[in-house]
Amino acid sequence: MPLDEDVVAAIYRDHGTALRRFVLSACRDPQLADDIVQETVLRVWQQAPHITGSLRSYLFRTARNIMIDNYRKAQRRPARRRTANWPTLRAARNAWMNSSTRS
Repeated sequence: MPLDEDVVAAIYRDHGTALRRFVLSACRDPQLADDIVQETVLRVWQQAPHITGSLRSYLFRTARNIMIDNYRKAQRRPARRRTANWPTLRAARNAWMNSSTRS
């Protein structure tokens, strides 16, 4: 399913700041928070036809579930350092957001 740029931009505009604050209050890592917010928006986009009720509560519940999943994964494997050349979701999102706002 192709991403509708206007819908994704509206989700970030309307809920991005509050969602990022919520995630930052739990993880304290700005890069990880940005990755979780992006993954949240992607998952919500994929489930959009099935969402009933409040989009905001669905976003926050999804972010919470992603944080729990990340915590569980971290408990199962030893910590790895990120390498400088490893592409991150945050960098991809920023590139996309910069290109879409200039059009």
